[in-house]
This record gives sequence, C-alpha cells and structure tokens, in this order.
Amino acid sequence: MGRFHKGSTGAGGAAMYYIRDFALLFASLLVAGTVAVVGYDVYLATRYHRLVVERARLMRVLSRRLEH
Repeated sequence: MGRFHKGSTGAGGAAMYYIRDFALLFASLLVAGTVAVVGYDVYLATRYHRLVVERARLMRVLSRRLEH
C-alpha cells in the first residue's frame, strides 16, 4: 500500500493506513445513517400529509351532508 514510500512502510505507516481506513468507514457510515434518517423523515412527512389531506376531504364531505 506504500503509495509515497518505496519498500516497507514500517509500523507508523501501517497505523496511518488503518486510521485512514477507519476514518473512511466512519465517514461512509455517517453519510449512510444521515441518508437513512432523512429518507425516513421524508416518508413520515408525506404519510402525515396524506392523512391531513384525507381528513380535510372527509370534513368537507361531512359538512356538505350536514348542511343539506
């Protein structure tokens, strides 16, 4: 993996690559978690919006029936 060093990198170089790999893994998990939370939030918002619209429609129908 020694991109900048010729030959063996030694313990310090290996640790640097492990730290980088863990940092990349953590960043990708953070991004995936954020996408999942935002997606679920949008899903809940659209579901709630549909319920509100349906309730408003039912109220209009009921109010028309009560008037006649």
